[in-house]
Formats: sequence, structure tokens, C-alpha cells
Amino acid sequence: MKHRLLAQLCDLAYTPHKFPGIKGLKYCASFNDEKTDTQARVWMSGHVAVVVFPGTASGKDWLTNIEGYITHNRWRGIMERLNEKIYKLIPDHASIITAGHSLGAVYACYFGLHYQLEETVTFGCPNAFSSNDVEVLSNNNITRYVNLLDPVARLPRIGNWSNLGTKVHNNKINWKCQVPIVFNFLKAQHDIKFYERCIK
Repeated sequence: MKHRLLAQLCDLAYTPHKFPGIKGLKYCASFNDEKTDTQARVWMSGHVAVVVFPGTASGKDWLTNIEGYITHNRWRGIMERLNEKIYKLIPDHASIITAGHSLGAVYACYFGLHYQLEETVTFGCPNAFSSNDVEVLSNNNITRYVNLLDPVARLPRIGNWSNLGTKVHNNKINWKCQVPIVFNFLKAQHDIKFYERCIK
């Protein structure tokens, strides 16, 4: 499946009630865990299920981000609790592709702990994996997109955190930010819409 389309689905995953028709794809189901504010959206393309996880979009998400770095395996624990519930949304005998942006990229990787995935594609994934996670997940087919100045894809700068997958660099800079101050400029580099525009 084209990675630009997966970036588009990651963008759509942030808006739970707006799922416009996309040629060759059928929207299938949504999942929301209120305790952690973790969401997943499922689309079907023939016999392939595409499970997409949006990133940080709420106060609960930010709390989960912080807890994840304080408590090792917090994200893994969340996905181990939710994996089966999400898996039940997928039709039987479907091949599975996962994708995610930011925190959602972490969840997209952890979904592969218990299920055989055809592919995982991440956009702006933070360094959120322990050396044990890397060892367990290293055989999965993971592609990781990183924009040149995306700060999230380089966090944290301390500790023994790693990332996963074959890294694809984008050397473009997103100059389209509403107010040209440092925070907005860096936020624009992490924007899923910018990732989508940069993938051919």
C-alpha cells in the first residue's frame, strides 16, 4: 500500500466523525479507550485491513506520553490491554497493515507484538522503545518516516530509548506555520499533513 495514502489515513484518524470515501478503501470501524484516550480506526482494501492510530490530541494523551517515559513499558502495557479488542474489529483472514503518527506510531508498532503484520509505517515516531522492545519487534517490516526538523522524532534526548524500522529521511522544511515563532515552526515540522505532502 502506498505510504502517502497511509499518511492521509493517519490525518483522517484525528477526526473521528469524518471519514470521506477514498478510492479503493472502505471505512470499517473505530475503537476508543476512554481510560487512556487511545483510538484506532480500521479501513479495508480488498483482503487487507489497515489499522491506523492517531497521535497526541488531548490532555490524557500528554499524560500518557509523560507516564510512558517515567514508567517503562507504559505504552506496551496499554497496547497489550487493548490489542485483542482492536483485533476483533478486523475481519477474519485479513492481512494487516498498521500506521500511526506521533504517539499513534508507537501504538502501531506495539500492535505487532501479538499479531503477524504485513507492514507497519510510522510518521514522526518518538524514541519510545526499550532495548528489549527493539529485540522483540526488530523482525517486523517497519518503515519510519522522519522529517528533517521534526523535534518529536528525536525525543527524548536522554535515557536508553530507541526507535524501530527502516528510516526514511525527508530533507524538506515546512515554512507554512501560522505564526513564525519557534514553537509553531517546530510544530509544523511534525504535522501529519506535512508528512503527507512530502511523500511521493
